Amino acid sequence: MKRRTLLSIFLFLFISQQNNIAQLVNESNFEDSEVYFTGYYLNPFGLSSFKDIALGKINDPYLRMVINPALIPDLGDKTFSFYFDLRGDRTPSEEYNYYPPVPLMFGSSYLPTPVYNHSINRYEPQPLLSAGFIFNPSDFLNKNFYAAATYQIIRRDGSNYGSDYPVMYMNESVPAPGAGQTSIPVFPEYYGYYGSEDIFTEAHMFSLHSGYRLSDKFSLGVGANIVNYEKTNNQINSDDYGYFQEVPGYISNNVREKISDYSHFDFNGGINYSLSMSSSIGLKAGYLFGDISQINYNERIYDYSYYYNSSERDTNIGYSLIDQNWTRDGKSFYTGLNFDHKIDDVKGVTAYYIFTKSNIDLSSSSSIMDTSFYSYRWYDSFPDNEYEYFGRSFLSEEKNSTGTKETIKHEVSVTFKWDFSPSASLITGIFYKNKNDKINSKEPIELKMNSYYRERNYENADSENYFETYEKGDLTWNSEVSFWTMQVPVFFRVVFDEYLGMLIGINKVLNTWKISEDVTKFVDYRYKNENGIIEEKRGQIEKFRQPVRKITDDDTKVVLGFEINFSESLRNRIMFEPEFDPELRIAQWWLSFSANL
Repeated sequence: MKRRTLLSIFLFLFISQQNNIAQLVNESNFEDSEVYFTGYYLNPFGLSSFKDIALGKINDPYLRMVINPALIPDLGDKTFSFYFDLRGDRTPSEEYNYYPPVPLMFGSSYLPTPVYNHSINRYEPQPLLSAGFIFNPSDFLNKNFYAAATYQIIRRDGSNYGSDYPVMYMNESVPAPGAGQTSIPVFPEYYGYYGSEDIFTEAHMFSLHSGYRLSDKFSLGVGANIVNYEKTNNQINSDDYGYFQEVPGYISNNVREKISDYSHFDFNGGINYSLSMSSSIGLKAGYLFGDISQINYNERIYDYSYYYNSSERDTNIGYSLIDQNWTRDGKSFYTGLNFDHKIDDVKGVTAYYIFTKSNIDLSSSSSIMDTSFYSYRWYDSFPDNEYEYFGRSFLSEEKNSTGTKETIKHEVSVTFKWDFSPSASLITGIFYKNKNDKINSKEPIELKMNSYYRERNYENADSENYFETYEKGDLTWNSEVSFWTMQVPVFFRVVFDEYLGMLIGINKVLNTWKISEDVTKFVDYRYKNENGIIEEKRGQIEKFRQPVRKITDDDTKVVLGFEINFSESLRNRIMFEPEFDPELRIAQWWLSFSANL
């Protein structure tokens, strides 16, 4: 009776999930990334937990030209500056949960099986190589002109779950699962698993900056950056378990492919004006346009067939296909203000504000098909009955969507720097970012489902259940995500001698998310047939709203760095980001070289 109960539950869940499937909006399955529709720049202090605050807090020429390309870098008496770095990907913490042993039936034995749950948080891969170049001639342009170029490449492959391995082994003495030791003769059996699942990410990112000082008061600058980004996720799983005879045991094949292809072009220009010998103010504006295409393809087939004897058999066959596509075409306009003020010879204040507005056109399509067949027959010697169960199901869903996404972002940074001795300095301040994303989409949907189940007991009357539905309509999805972060960093920089220096940084981070969404279903036509009882509806409106979710997170991050001056022109920087949860470890490392010639 256990199988009868499980099958009844299965059919109930299959029927009851129709509304959940119809409510699922395809646009919400898009896999987003922090790379998309965001301007690129080379960040020489871009450790994951400090990359936001480095801009404006660290006095570096590659960072200042991002704030405003009209800020002419000062290379002193040098003409060329070169930068090169290697960095490690941020290593996430791993969580292991242990569950007590659970008895599992295997033949006539109980095997205590401990279960481990292993989870890893993923981060965007870091560049494999970063390089920068600045040209600031002193001869014919008298240090009034500069040109800079940067390049970064990302090439990373890895696995989704860390289970990329083939297995093939023989077992000559254990009968198949579910068969008692005396129910059938022992046959040689085999178990084969072939699996591969990997993620490959490749990106090429370029930037160009140039500026010219028109006079002691005015300077102009322009900048541009280009990003080409591709991410491929492939999964192939094949299970084969059975006997060396004509009737197979269990065969399952699953193929999944997910590909994201993104590119953008970003252009900006700026002007900077000196208010006095100690103060300056600047204005910057830019325009970014890009597009992304993303596909998700998943095909699965399985065949579970066991023939125990002439009157007992078990067959379960299924096939499913998911074919989904997304495209996003967008543009961003941004503008910013920057301010520099030198209080005295050892203290100074810098600040900037950036406003960004993005508008992205959305479109997607989704085709889902799922079909299954189930048959089970067995003989019960007491009482002398023979039972048979039969079931089949089919699902087909088609969606096409269009919509828009609007993003408003504000960034503010204020920095105070104090050189309280020739060999020591303090940098502190505050960074605030507020981002609001609104998505509105409409998805025409066509859904077909049917299932049939029959139970036959050779002593009693047969029972059967039939269900069929057809639905056509539209789904509208409104989603709003508000995010803000406030970060308060403190950096101490100490120079021990002309060859060695050290940097210690602490960053207090507070993050808050607020998420709200609702789905409205406009049912043009719905047909439902349950065991001959037919129900039809037209022009129905159904609303589904998620409760507003609020999430907060606060943390304290630490960075430790050392600067080694090999000579007046060549410098090496090593940085580490340690973490203490659940134990002390190096979350990310950074090795860079810079030379002024």
